[in-house]
Amino acid sequence: MGGLGVPTFQAVRPWSRSLSVSQGKGLTVMAAAVSALLEAVELDSAERLFPPSGSMIPLRTLGSDALTMWSSGIRKPGAIALDPEQPRLWVDGYNLANGRNAPIPFDLVCLDATKQPLPDVRPMSVGLATGNTIEEALTGAVAEVVEHDLVAMFDALLPAQRREMQLDTASVIDPLIQTLLSRFASKGFAVRVWSIGQGSSVAAFRCTLWRERGRSSDMAPVAGSGCHSDRRVALLRALLEAAQAQATLVAGARDDLVQSDYLGGAGRQMALVLDTLSFGPGQLAWADVRDHPLGRSHLDALLEYASHCSALPVIAASHPQPHSALHIVHAFAPGLRQVQRLVMNGAAEPAVRPLPQPAVRRRRAALLPVVFAGPSLPPGFTAPGIDLRSPAVCGDLAMLLADLPPAVGLIDGCFEVAPTVWHKEILNLLARGVPVLGGASLGAIRAAELAAAGMRGIGAIFVGYASGSIRRDDAVMIDHAPVELGYHSLTVALVDAEAALWQVAMPPLERRALQRIVRTASYHERTWHLCLRRLAEQTGRSPTVSAATFGMVPSLKRKDALGLIAAVSKAAGTGNFTLPRPPLTADYLRMLTTLPQEPPLVRRTNAVGVSRA
Repeated sequence: MGGLGVPTFQAVRPWSRSLSVSQGKGLTVMAAAVSALLEAVELDSAERLFPPSGSMIPLRTLGSDALTMWSSGIRKPGAIALDPEQPRLWVDGYNLANGRNAPIPFDLVCLDATKQPLPDVRPMSVGLATGNTIEEALTGAVAEVVEHDLVAMFDALLPAQRREMQLDTASVIDPLIQTLLSRFASKGFAVRVWSIGQGSSVAAFRCTLWRERGRSSDMAPVAGSGCHSDRRVALLRALLEAAQAQATLVAGARDDLVQSDYLGGAGRQMALVLDTLSFGPGQLAWADVRDHPLGRSHLDALLEYASHCSALPVIAASHPQPHSALHIVHAFAPGLRQVQRLVMNGAAEPAVRPLPQPAVRRRRAALLPVVFAGPSLPPGFTAPGIDLRSPAVCGDLAMLLADLPPAVGLIDGCFEVAPTVWHKEILNLLARGVPVLGGASLGAIRAAELAAAGMRGIGAIFVGYASGSIRRDDAVMIDHAPVELGYHSLTVALVDAEAALWQVAMPPLERRALQRIVRTASYHERTWHLCLRRLAEQTGRSPTVSAATFGMVPSLKRKDALGLIAAVSKAAGTGNFTLPRPPLTADYLRMLTTLPQEPPLVRRTNAVGVSRA
């Protein structure tokens, strides 16, 4: 995802009590997959913690040390500050400076987003980390809380001060980092990097990334940050996190994304330039960035930074081990800033009112099966007896709860221009006895992710995702025209291109070379004319097969989409009313309470007149 060539994976927990989607990135496919799985394991552990036994007691009764640490001690703006009179549950933690026991509020450690937090608490996953050893887990956890403090400090600086921290990326003498930067540039993305840990005991970087050339959907810039005592590791983390943030916007599946995240991209790009004076290369050389001193642990360097910034200690709580080789910890630095709390200006999380579950209405006799589709179907396609709607975005399936249709089919959805269909939307329909079928495009992905929950997959593309033979989300993505032009496809989906390569007769070596070109081309640009032109440039001779020949091969996406249309009417009345409803998390509650009253007649398209499906 994201068009950057950086391996990024997502792990899906549909029944999650926090975020359903966890993401991971890495320099290799294996590293990215493991990263996503570990984040999912961390959140699963944190949202399923059992409350400690004992009564709720206020902070003021725990002694002066605890009172100083959590309330009265000097702390930076945006740091944790608890009400000493508020009764709460406490768990045992430990002070990383001296190893002594330290109480930690259970509401900070537990990330169950279905529960109402206390007025002065905003639970966050910042500082939650996994490692093969306790020290490895603590190093990752403390690095994250230190990183957030440094990012908050950077955000508070004047543009001229930020400019002094901007790194001259050409001065970075590291082949791996330069390869990554070159890859971003070759994909049409601009990169700016700031060394935000200057003058401290750690290396930390802030990286921003935005599409500078090529077909653009006016996406906003994305940012990543990284912190470590080794400057090389810190910069790689920042670059990879920015790449993951780009993929996050493209996929649109995370529960905490909102429509405003996709708006005003061009204006945000200009604001970024003005706020940082990053009109050209940075003035800070790589040689001027402090590196890790030999003979000292990375954790010690991170703790030195924290102690230099605040007299309040860094404390941690250990979670139950999901496996003997995995340790999960949650670190807190009460004296340091956290970006999310600064955004809230130190205010508590707004009170959340429980949302009454929509009543199951009696289905009207005239209500038709609903199918969300666009470019995967033939132009001008009509389906008598089916309510055919535009490619789905977040909330479209949730709106069906008001009048339950006899069945729902999900074929196409929007990528890159809006948050896409959430897993809990589908789970809620399934729990109310509505059969939900998916295939051909986004529907095939969701069906593979939710097959165990009762969603039905249709077609070969679904089988590919369910079996693992197809792993790329962007394998079904294309550029297409808006509804006014019949969703005409402007590019070729990877699944269709791969299928066509094996149905057209051509020399084996030529097929292999063209396959590499097809796989590395972005879905924004993948056309047979472009791929064959690149093949000719690489080989120095004309291809033996024309673009017209490839264009005559039937589309696999279209075949699966038509198969779903045929199946959805037959699925009416075959739902399972015994399935449980999904957890009502804070993000899901927010989405349900902000749904429009009526579905839009025409899906909004992006700045260049195309959307993704």
